[in-house]
Amino acid sequence: MTRLYTVLLVLMISAGAGPAIIFPAVYGEEARGHDDNEPAGITLRFSFIRPYVDFRLSPEDASFGDSLRGEDDGVQYSPNEAVDLSILLMIKNFGMQYSGRLNSTAKDEDTYGRTDYMDVHAFGYLHNVAIDIVFQRYRGFYMDEPGRHSVSWSSGDPYPQRRDLQVTTMGLNYYYIFFPGDFSFRAAFNQTQQQRRSAGSFIFLISPFSYKVESDSSLIPAGEDALYGRDAGFFRGNYTTLSFAPGFFYTFIIQSDFFVTVGAFACAGVQQYMYETALEDIRGNGYVYKLNGKLSAGYSAGSFYLGFAANYDYAYLKMKESAISFTIFYGEVYGGIRI
Repeated sequence: MTRLYTVLLVLMISAGAGPAIIFPAVYGEEARGHDDNEPAGITLRFSFIRPYVDFRLSPEDASFGDSLRGEDDGVQYSPNEAVDLSILLMIKNFGMQYSGRLNSTAKDEDTYGRTDYMDVHAFGYLHNVAIDIVFQRYRGFYMDEPGRHSVSWSSGDPYPQRRDLQVTTMGLNYYYIFFPGDFSFRAAFNQTQQQRRSAGSFIFLISPFSYKVESDSSLIPAGEDALYGRDAGFFRGNYTTLSFAPGFFYTFIIQSDFFVTVGAFACAGVQQYMYETALEDIRGNGYVYKLNGKLSAGYSAGSFYLGFAANYDYAYLKMKESAISFTIFYGEVYGGIRI
């Protein structure tokens, strides 16, 4: 699958670079950037972000819908997240975002434990192509809803904590925009341009991603191994996925300078897994279901902009006799300038 990733990445870059050279970033009367047609030379954005990454182990009889709603008998591990101060620098079509944790905004560590994390994003936005590169590493989780798994736990007790548990996600989202003359992905999500009238576009998403879970001992609550069959005693795993999804995004323009952009994808794909249980190492191939939704709203005029954005990404990966799912979410309040 690594070789497939390499070939796919070359094809994706070529698909975006070719049209970008033939058709410069011009939106006529639909959108404007620094000079009414090109994206701003430099865009600087400061924001407060609430990130969130969790994962859930679901037993063999649980369905995709049950796991998505959290209505199965599975166990979920969540981080003690805090608000981040983030800086995004875009130079023309490319940029990078780095976030630093504001420790005082985290929940009580005696109750929920401590989570340390690194969260880095890079962006490349061309005429009809957008690429988001993601790297996230979270260490330290607590068991959510412990009362469902332990009769001895009661409200007010510290949550069961796993300081040894680390989750790493990395990959990229490749967006192919079918009608870039009508819909500006840049105006919606990095504000290097401004869209002038309400319009939308079908978008196709290709998403190669890697998920890694590491811990020192089983992540399945005591007494529940029978629910997981051959996957009982799970404590470590690597998952390499490749998913494809159609989607649609639309930007509503209100009084010329206010905007609201909404859109979503629903997709399926393939995965290669390698994970360890208390008794054996298991390797194989399977499928992955993925949901992704985005929202961006705010004010954008002249050299200044401000707004709110949210991103939701859910991946469901089937293993031999159970399933593992990952939820990545962030909410962001931002403001910045275009130069």
